[in-house]
Amino acid sequence: MRAKPKKLGRNAPCHCSSGKKYKQCHLAEDQQISRHPATLSFPVVAPEARYPPVPMPSPTPAPAAEILTDVWWEEFVDADIEGKVEIFTEKLDDEALVDEDSFEMLTAIRSELDTKYQSEDRLRYAALVQQLRNKKPDLFEHDAHYYQSNLISDAATEGRWDVLGELLGPFVRNLEQGIDEFFVVIDVLMYHGQIRPLISTMFQARDALCVSEDLLDWVGDEFDGELVGLILMDHAQTGSDPQFADSPLQEKLSQFTDLNVTWTERKFTRLAADTPMTWQADDFGKAVNGEQWEDNLLDLMFDFMADSRRAGVPLSRSEMAHHVLFSLLKEQTLGSSAHHMRKSNRRRKTPRRRRAYRSSALIPTRSAVDEALASHLRFLNETPYKVAAVTELLPGYLQFLVRMNLISPTEMKKGLNELKPLVPQLVTLLERHRCDMRAIETVKSAWED
Repeated sequence: MRAKPKKLGRNAPCHCSSGKKYKQCHLAEDQQISRHPATLSFPVVAPEARYPPVPMPSPTPAPAAEILTDVWWEEFVDADIEGKVEIFTEKLDDEALVDEDSFEMLTAIRSELDTKYQSEDRLRYAALVQQLRNKKPDLFEHDAHYYQSNLISDAATEGRWDVLGELLGPFVRNLEQGIDEFFVVIDVLMYHGQIRPLISTMFQARDALCVSEDLLDWVGDEFDGELVGLILMDHAQTGSDPQFADSPLQEKLSQFTDLNVTWTERKFTRLAADTPMTWQADDFGKAVNGEQWEDNLLDLMFDFMADSRRAGVPLSRSEMAHHVLFSLLKEQTLGSSAHHMRKSNRRRKTPRRRRAYRSSALIPTRSAVDEALASHLRFLNETPYKVAAVTELLPGYLQFLVRMNLISPTEMKKGLNELKPLVPQLVTLLERHRCDMRAIETVKSAWED
């Protein structure tokens, strides 16, 4: 029988031989793996397989204070949920408590609470965060972006949108530290169509972001790109006849010096339109060159977003779906070199090789959808709300193609039957990731017969 591996203390040398303490190295990753067992798509590799044993020097004896920390931490880890809450509450009165410990305790407590399904557990977590905020404001502020992200997800489950202003506050105060979590929050609120509080928060935080020396340039570019898109969508679904030249819209857009006005107007015009363009199957046929095919697909995606808006779907949700659908259809039809197309020599006469066409290049294959959505659920690259948006809107997208006379009802039915077996697995994965139950239930209902 194989001996049970010795449990590492938080202050012991990490098993990867980095020389760092375990708590400063692989503790968080190993806890994540232990809480989420392997899925069919993403098998988990045991730590001993990922990090082969290597000779290590004898560790330096830990100071007495660290030994005491390990003792109470082991008590916390071994306690049930009530015991964990009791220890956390007691530690709030300890002057020696540091932000790392308070963060790890609240993270462990939340992992044992059923915040997806039980409203009392969501209230309990919120109360514990508030206790930390009241008794240890500095420790709360250090990781406020993470706590608030969790609370926003809980608010989304319950549809409590009136609390967003307060919950978004820490991101305005310290966006640099919480930029990763803020992009998670952007996805949550975009899926649920809550873009006005998001726009307000992003404008308030933008000045600090622009002068930051700690963030890479592309972070600011991505931030601005998201903000411009939100502004366009908000104005497009406001009023009875929104126009690109409207003063309120132009006043907001004037703050972006690198704006591509031609492309921005093109997108807004399609999103605000009352009717779609006239399409023919030949617009996506074999005779269309790759660059024109890509342009046609982009306009078709904008028409689909506007069509979804008229059906009551927030533009921001269909925006999330359109990005994924556009990429997978382009890859499925034009191949891996498609993303280089716009940068290539436009005078090139050598025809590009196409992948084999199916009945319609606009119907995503099961393998293409599986691969595209799996890439959004991988560790450190999790964007579950994009997966939710695509999964929910796939039936509507195929129905839209039928109304545009781009595919037949028979092709639509065949496409839906091919894709439907993916849905239960995707729902299971969404439940395991940070996706609220309101979104998950919406995905389920979209595929009900």
